[in-house]
Amino acid sequence: MIVLVILALFPFLSWYYLQKGIDYRLDAISELGNFGEFLWHEGYDENGRFVDNSFFEGKYIIASVVDGYKEDFDLLKSRYIGLVEQFGGRDEVIYLHILPSDFTYFDYALERLARLGGQRFHRNQVVMAYSQDEISLLTKSWTSTIENGVEVENHIILFNNSGKAIQLYDFRKEDRVARLVEHV
Repeated sequence: MIVLVILALFPFLSWYYLQKGIDYRLDAISELGNFGEFLWHEGYDENGRFVDNSFFEGKYIIASVVDGYKEDFDLLKSRYIGLVEQFGGRDEVIYLHILPSDFTYFDYALERLARLGGQRFHRNQVVMAYSQDEISLLTKSWTSTIENGVEVENHIILFNNSGKAIQLYDFRKEDRVARLVEHV
């Protein structure tokens, strides 16, 4: 009798939990879309590396545009620390930060971003400074299919390994950042 219960119950429970996991994953995948294309202006990052389009080919990109208040930047930095801890060992994930060259807290932001990888920049971290016009060109391409526009400065954008912006996450909401982790 016990053997019969074991032979019937365990496979059913295994199937049930497997099906719940599949349904959860399919639900997460259904949230992904095509919000725009990855556009890049090559140049030297704040770590002294030359970064061109080939640097990003075949990689997942977690991108943000830093702007606004010091408190928002500190929150964004703390979110990135969690992402680097989670995915820091994966070479196919790039952490991209865009800073306006006239950002009031530029030195503060640069110093904080440099610490994400310990005492120096993480090897997959790119920090670039651009003018507001250059940033506008980049972000318009990144969110080109969104009809009413979005304040990119309040979001982290996930690009797939084909350069498509597949989701935007409001970094001020912890549940959205948790969903980013699930999507990566």
